[in-house]
Amino acid sequence: MLSEGQYRLMFMVNIALKFFASGSYAIIYIYANELFPTQARNTGIGICSMVARVGAIIGTLSNDLLVNNLICCFFLLVIFYELI
Repeated sequence: MLSEGQYRLMFMVNIALKFFASGSYAIIYIYANELFPTQARNTGIGICSMVARVGAIIGTLSNDLLVNNLICCFFLLVIFYELI
């Protein structure tokens, strides 16, 4: 059984990951158009969109992992933090 603190942590992580996923979609279309040269713009925006969608998948998956198995999720978060 999860304690009240674990439920609060789960809720805060879920909201934060959804916020970052939504923010990444907004940034794609504003920033990426200026970032990439004209010849590579479609490929660059496509890659940015792919990375944003992977982030949304990880956010959804981490929410399920938080509900079912906190240790596994914290392990994934530590690995993700190390990649940054």
